[in-house]
Amino acid sequence: MKQRKPNAKRDGPPKHEWLFVDRKLLPDEETEGAYFWEFGLESPDVIAEVEATRRKTVLSEQVDRQAMREWHLANPRPEDSEKWREWTNRFSERFPDYFVTMKSWIYEVHFLSDWPEFPDLHWLEIPPDVRQDKKRIRPVSGECDWRGDMWEPHFWLKQEEGQKFDAVPSFFYKTGLGLACHTWLAPYLPPSLDLWKDWTKTSKTPWGFASADRWHEYRLMEVAWARSDRKLKADFAEWLKENRPDDRQPYHKLKESNSRRTTHRDLLKALGALRLLRHFKGVWGAAADYSALFCTDKRGGQKPLYVEQSEWRDAEKRAIEALTQFSKKVFG
Repeated sequence: MKQRKPNAKRDGPPKHEWLFVDRKLLPDEETEGAYFWEFGLESPDVIAEVEATRRKTVLSEQVDRQAMREWHLANPRPEDSEKWREWTNRFSERFPDYFVTMKSWIYEVHFLSDWPEFPDLHWLEIPPDVRQDKKRIRPVSGECDWRGDMWEPHFWLKQEEGQKFDAVPSFFYKTGLGLACHTWLAPYLPPSLDLWKDWTKTSKTPWGFASADRWHEYRLMEVAWARSDRKLKADFAEWLKENRPDDRQPYHKLKESNSRRTTHRDLLKALGALRLLRHFKGVWGAAADYSALFCTDKRGGQKPLYVEQSEWRDAEKRAIEALTQFSKKVFG
């Protein structure tokens, strides 16, 4: 029996529910907003918190502003910053509905409560001029990547992997034994603050000191500029071979590292696959055929969202795992 070709208008969900790979529909600068929006739509606890925040906002707007002004006149803000908390607590006791807070510690999800379209519409159902309205608050591309992942293992190593070899801020002074070098661990902070970390000896050659976790070492380097760049590079490569700790390998060689960073668009693509599989009752072939009506390759030819069955199953698994972690990511 010949298989019927899928019909774009009849057989599947509308593209605004799953077609997040199309950059004409979803520009790069909107991926963060779309990520929190679409994953929020899949998370009942996020929807409930947004609705609760809106109710709090209504109560806040009803607080007597004249009474607040009179309270501030009778209770001026103290000059001593240490007394601010006590002063704020007294204000909150007097006007408990004024401050609107959201349980989520990730600020990027707060914008959902300010958009009346959530949770009734999908992100791509909102007209582009509304989504891009600068008067509306939304996550800015690239600014929230670090916040949601900062507690994951080896997160800081991922950040530091991109740092180039450079000199350490320090100053030199004379001593009875010769030239000495001193490095401020936090040069931007007042010297009166005691923020020194624990440091230990370097694991291989001496004459340096390392952080307590041994991921950082400070060394005083001597550079002979009479040598060529080629020889200096060779010198450093030889020194590196001799001095890198055996148990401190670069991040990309660690088991915890990813060969490719998972982006918000990657997660949205997996979520789109999950929604298609839901619609087609788990039949990946039907989902692939339907998606090919909207997706194209680099040459403009038809190409499904994912090609192989294994890719659809992997995407389904990835989306389910991401949804499971989303609430934990949002609410801590």
